[in-house]
Order: sequence, then structure tokens, then C-alpha cells
Amino acid sequence: MPYWNDIHPQNYKKKSEIVLGEIFDTSHDVLHWVKKEERKIEKRHAWVRNLRSMIHFVLMTSIIFLILLLASNWSAYSAFARAMINPQTLVEEKKVLEGGIAETQITTSDTAVDETKLARKQRMLQKHLEKTQTVTQDLGADYFNQDIAHVSLSVNIAPYEDRIIIPKIGKNIPLVNVEHHEADSSTEWHKIFMKELENGIVKYPGSADPGEKGNSFIFGHSSNYPWAKWDYNDVFALLNELTAGDEIIVYFHQRKFIYTVKEKMVVKPGHISSIGGYTDDKRMTLMTCWPVGTTLNRLLVITEMKEVPNTL
Repeated sequence: MPYWNDIHPQNYKKKSEIVLGEIFDTSHDVLHWVKKEERKIEKRHAWVRNLRSMIHFVLMTSIIFLILLLASNWSAYSAFARAMINPQTLVEEKKVLEGGIAETQITTSDTAVDETKLARKQRMLQKHLEKTQTVTQDLGADYFNQDIAHVSLSVNIAPYEDRIIIPKIGKNIPLVNVEHHEADSSTEWHKIFMKELENGIVKYPGSADPGEKGNSFIFGHSSNYPWAKWDYNDVFALLNELTAGDEIIVYFHQRKFIYTVKEKMVVKPGHISSIGGYTDDKRMTLMTCWPVGTTLNRLLVITEMKEVPNTL
């Protein structure tokens, strides 16, 4: 008996087409469902991909920024790193500075001088004064009998230019006074400051002179642009190393002053109250940008005068 399909082949073809159509439709529905689910998953996890992209961007940007920051402030950061890695370097620089300061004090005391020669010189001087009839009574009876072999002569020698010496961080820096400049605006003063900072650290105009009552406000660079090839671009890079009790020596108008660190603080730019007005204390405030390589904050080191200066 022949199969139905053999007798009616057209019905077989239609059935095959229907089956194929159903398979195609089912596959299409499955694919559509898969894509729909993928879109749901993508939407559900889109924040994860966005977060990854953001983290990658922040990391790359931070790395590039740090590289540029280190490169542009290499001298300041290298000094900071040396102080951190090898603190003994600062100790040695401090000894060198203190030794140099000690050498500026000339002390003469010769106990090995031949007393016979000294006595002979005293007698010769006395005879000469008697011959010239010079009155010597006012000199006192012990004037020619004093033992000058043990007389000590102590003389302090101050540098010709104004300077600040910070032994703790090994710095000996010229102090620039800008009082002779004239400016009508803060912009003009800023230009003057930037120019004078090439020559050292600057005393803010109008603040007290070292040794006077009031606050002597002094500022300097902790870092600078890499193309600014000056000698004092990072003189205050290690200012944060100072602690209470550290001494700072100031030579101003050939007079010597010694200040002692009292405290440190970090303030925002424009905190002009740190300059202060008249006060009965004799203070000195050192300021620099902080952290090193930025202008985000200002580091202040506040000191008070320790010794009355010697007039030279």
C-alpha cells in the first residue's frame, strides 16, 4: 500500500514547510529572548563597566600627574627624599653650619705668653708715659699690674648682607628686604616678590624687622617651575622638619638674633592674619607653600626671639 506522501507529495511539502517554519520561528524567538536577556544583563551590569572605566581613567591620570609633579619639582622632592632616607645628612649639614657660625666668633686667650716679656712691655710703656708727662693716676693702681695673659677677646663677626641660618635643615639663605620698592596694587607686589625670591627669601613689607617688637613675616619657595633655574627654588622644602625648640639664627643690619621655634601650622592661602600687627612679643614667622610642589596650603613656622642681639 503506497504511503500517503507518495500519493499526495504536495501535502508532504506543505508539512515540511510548516515544520521548518515552526523551527525557524522557535529559533528566532529563542535568539530574541537571548538578546533580550543580554540587554537586561548589560543594563544590570553597566555600572560595573562604568566603574571599571572610571577607575582606570583615575589611575592613569594620577600616574601621569605624579610623574609630571615629580619631574617638575625634582630638586625639592629629591632633597625631601634624602632627608627621609638618610637623616644623618641633615645632622652633618647642621654641624657644618654650626661650625661655620662658631668660626665667626674670634676668641683670643693665650696663657702661654712669656710673662717676662709682658712685664718688660708694661715697664716700657709706663716709662714712656712718665717721660711724656702723661697723667696716669686715673688709670688706677692696678692698671699696669693686671695679668693680660688671661684677657679674653670675644668678637662676633656678622655677614655684610642680611641672612637667615637654619642649622636643623642645613640652610644659609640671603634675606631680601623689599621696603625700598613701591607698588600700587597686589599684582605689582606679586611681581616684585617673584623677582626678589630669585635672590633668597623675602621679608613681607610692613612687617616688623628682626629684633623688633611685632611679627617679622618671611616667606620663600618650597619648590618652583623646572624651567626657573634659580638657586633658591626649594630653600624651604624641608621647613616641615623643624620642631619646637629648634633655633634659627638671623643676621639683620649686621646684628645677630636667635629665634626659637614655638609651633607649626598649616593654613589656607589668604590667611593674612598670620602676618599679624603690633605685639609686645618679638616674633618671626616663616611661610612656604605646602605640600611641596603645590599651592594648596601654606606652612607656617612661628618663632620667638631668644637672645638680645649683640651690636657689632
